[in-house]
Amino acid sequence: MRYKTVREGIFLSRPNRFVACVELDGKKEKVHVKNTGRCRELLKEGATVWLEQSDNPNRSTAYDLVTVRKGERLVGMDSTAPNRAAEEWLRAGGLYPDAELIQPERTYGNSRFDFYIKTPDREVWMEVKGVNLEEDNTALFPDAPSLRALKHVDELVEARRAGYEAVLLFVVQMEGICRFMPNRQTQPEFARALLRASREGVKILARGCTVFRDGMEISYEIPVVLEENGLFEIAAPLLKWYDENRRSLPWRDEPTPYRVWISEIMLQQTRVEAVRPYFERFMKALPDIAALAETEEEQLLKLWEGLGYYSRARNLKKAAQTVTELYGGCMPSRPEELMRLPGIGSYTAGAVSSIAYGQRVPAVDGNVLRILARYREDGRDILK
Repeated sequence: MRYKTVREGIFLSRPNRFVACVELDGKKEKVHVKNTGRCRELLKEGATVWLEQSDNPNRSTAYDLVTVRKGERLVGMDSTAPNRAAEEWLRAGGLYPDAELIQPERTYGNSRFDFYIKTPDREVWMEVKGVNLEEDNTALFPDAPSLRALKHVDELVEARRAGYEAVLLFVVQMEGICRFMPNRQTQPEFARALLRASREGVKILARGCTVFRDGMEISYEIPVVLEENGLFEIAAPLLKWYDENRRSLPWRDEPTPYRVWISEIMLQQTRVEAVRPYFERFMKALPDIAALAETEEEQLLKLWEGLGYYSRARNLKKAAQTVTELYGGCMPSRPEELMRLPGIGSYTAGAVSSIAYGQRVPAVDGNVLRILARYREDGRDILK
């Protein structure tokens, strides 16, 4: 969604919830604040803001404050923008590509939801909430206690119990957010309500936006964390440890899809140090998918000799031939496509997608399970 006419100014003060004073062309101008939330973290003296010019000549304020700069981020301040962006996204095939009907502002019983969506096999009620509160790259909602938000959650639960699909979509009006969480400090009841709704089958989703000076659009998925289990906090220290202690391995130093795939297959049931010489010899003899697809089985098994489980080597050649025939010799990037190839399961597919292609997909093996068990001080058998 884009605004028609936008001008840049400097935020000065906010006399009340609905009005802000902005320096515009060297003069002090009163402008309308469409977002009536707290917004203390955003509207600070000296902040750069962007204003949409009103097309109503009878208004007492000529501009609406729609965007603000917070550090390196642009943050949407328009309370109507999340619904507009969500409607554009839905009509472009977001979430429900097979939608036959998308209607905003529909009534269900005594409730009024932001969207009603009909697909060939489901009816969906959706409520949208705009989010512009952020702390340490975590989006939080609400920024102030909201009885209305609690009511909407309860209404979605009732719709779900009646057999409809129910969705609560948080539209985070900024980029670079790593997770969404309910704001327990501001309204613990809302956090509890979201958890109850999720357990009742209401889908709790968060999407981030690319924000421009003159608009914004939904652009990326944000993980939703409803329970405080500490797992997100492990990422930073774990990555720091890895940077300082990781081993230099040939498939890590040059993580192409082909090299990652071959290394993961070799590492099954085999220690890392034992794999290194086999991997380097294999890459020298068969440097790419085309060479692997065309190699004679006798040569392939000779290269594999000592690693055992020779079916793995035979599956490598079959997969290379399939990639050559179906994908023009280029390893697919999506896990579901990779898992159609001989010898590739969910872990290997996740490893190739995430390591070689940078996709946010899981690759869970025994190492991951052991780390989580230690982190949680859980002494149970990880296989159970």
